[in-house]
Amino acid sequence: MVGKELKGNVLLCDEQASNGDLESRFNKIGAPIKKIFEILIDKTGPQHLPGSLLEFLAMIANNKCFPPQDFLFEFEVSRLNFNTFGTYKDMTPMKSKMIIGCFVYIRVLLAQIILHLWDIIPSLSKDEKMKKNIRGLATLMYHIFADFLRNNLAFQQNNQKHLPTEIVIRPRKESIRAFEGEPEERPEPKKECEMIKGLLSKNSMTWLYTKKKPWVDNLKALVECWLDKFYELINEFHSERLKKMNHLPNAVLLPTNMQAIAKFE
Repeated sequence: MVGKELKGNVLLCDEQASNGDLESRFNKIGAPIKKIFEILIDKTGPQHLPGSLLEFLAMIANNKCFPPQDFLFEFEVSRLNFNTFGTYKDMTPMKSKMIIGCFVYIRVLLAQIILHLWDIIPSLSKDEKMKKNIRGLATLMYHIFADFLRNNLAFQQNNQKHLPTEIVIRPRKESIRAFEGEPEERPEPKKECEMIKGLLSKNSMTWLYTKKKPWVDNLKALVECWLDKFYELINEFHSERLKKMNHLPNAVLLPTNMQAIAKFE
């Protein structure tokens, strides 16, 4: 993964830099960034992930699930449908992949690893240049992922208007903060709330989206490949778990119609 490559000026999300500077930075950091996504795909397997995580993800991304209050991001809630009881309705594989991805990619990979690279790679200096590079890397990875979801799942305004107030699904109160101790950002009116605050805007990636579009599209394709693999892994895990339950002589089994509801899709 990236490490020593971050020690110079490799900020690609930079509206002030010249095309020549950005090209030079890209030549240094472009391949290592792509490698992060390839490693992510390679490490998505039962030998690398605990069963408890797979079970949890199957539960929260399951059709007819009651989503926990104050847990999902507003980004997720606004792309889901709910029945009159407040459970998921009309779940599709892509919606399940969104929930899986927002937990693993946003909450773990970006929030706990990329934005805390100092803790993982002690040789990295804790200065402003490194902080700028880490913020830029997290920004790039965030918008690649969020754009992929936005392109595949439409924002649904007033999608809980039919629900009684007491069962409306509340999104988490605050977005994740990129770095603690930074001043609070003023929310922009009529703009969708981002899952991570304190990153750079998508406008900072204009050069990448215009000059390196094939590279950006390739990263989005890798995100899709990773989500597909994770989704299938959880489906397999959940199916095997149901089979084992059905073969336990003293198991308290769900009624047949409830077993159908318990299926992941």
